[in-house]
Amino acid sequence: MYGGIGAILGLVGPLIPRIGFAVEIAGLVLVFLAVKIISDETGDGRIFSDFLKAFIATVGGMIVFVAIVLVTVGTAFLNPKEFMPQNLMAVIGSIIVGFIILWVTPDNRVLL
Repeated sequence: MYGGIGAILGLVGPLIPRIGFAVEIAGLVLVFLAVKIISDETGDGRIFSDFLKAFIATVGGMIVFVAIVLVTVGTAFLNPKEFMPQNLMAVIGSIIVGFIILWVTPDNRVLL
């Protein structure tokens, strides 16, 4: 029940002005609570441990992705004289690499 409510709050959160972020965080906490309860009920601590590792990897992947995009796009726009089509392809390539990193990081088999 907690997980379902948490997932719904996580989906609805971005649609709510001003307090949407708090609603999303509340949803995330409920999902964590649901996974912890499932882990305790089954007696398998790996369930919660793996979920926590995947969450941390996802957040780390998002941070790396945002850093790559900000550095790449920021560098391209700080020097507009060199903003030629070949440099535009380098910017797009760097963003694609960032997306690949973001896509791969939640997979624990790659990281651990």
